[in-house]
Amino acid sequence: MGAEPKHKNLSAVCIEIGQYFDNNETDKNKLAQLAVELHVALGHFCSVSNFNKFCKLLTHLAKFDNPLAQQIETECWQMIFNLPLLLELETATEATLKEPLLAGKTYPDLEKSKHSSLLQLVEHVIANDKEKFKRVEARRVHALNIYLRLAIAYEVSGSKQIFLEALLSKILPEETVGMFGMEHYYNQTLEPVDHRLIEYFDRVFAHTNDRNAAYACLQLRVKAGLLDKPNAILRLADWNKKHH
Repeated sequence: MGAEPKHKNLSAVCIEIGQYFDNNETDKNKLAQLAVELHVALGHFCSVSNFNKFCKLLTHLAKFDNPLAQQIETECWQMIFNLPLLLELETATEATLKEPLLAGKTYPDLEKSKHSSLLQLVEHVIANDKEKFKRVEARRVHALNIYLRLAIAYEVSGSKQIFLEALLSKILPEETVGMFGMEHYYNQTLEPVDHRLIEYFDRVFAHTNDRNAAYACLQLRVKAGLLDKPNAILRLADWNKKHH
């Protein structure tokens, strides 16, 4: 058997992609090749330092207002969602005691350090990208979904406020993540559900096509004491008839 083909260092690929846009290059074939190399490099072991370069690349791409930058940025977010270090968080349980996670911190555990890098990235996006443009809104939704996974797996300071702002955004994908985040928050605390938020949960229920989101909205009503479980089951059955 032959030796495994060599692949470029993740940091080197990130630098090349950054330079591609800094230099206003337009060769689509070159960019497509760089995207492949980026995907391959991410699939191999990389240091925290190199992973940080990848996170910084995403922030850098956001500065360029052109279709190619938008395309590669979208691909980068999708690469993150396919990373084992993020996929493993989907199995995280609603643990009562969770380890704290701080943004931009190096931990003895390699994967936790990369989770910390992701937290730094998504907190930056959530805090700074407020414009009502489709690309920015898509970026915020990506960031919020990653933030939600991190907040379920770890103790993340300030998560309630971030989820609350998403819930009140009046942008359905953000509202939906915010609703899931508030559901997680109320499952983790003894704090009663704020009845002032019910109308926002109901808004998600009325507009979502996601059964899990619809179910979570009803569970929040049950938790708030505004709906009993038998009627919640009936309302979910009615929702299923309308949407499926």
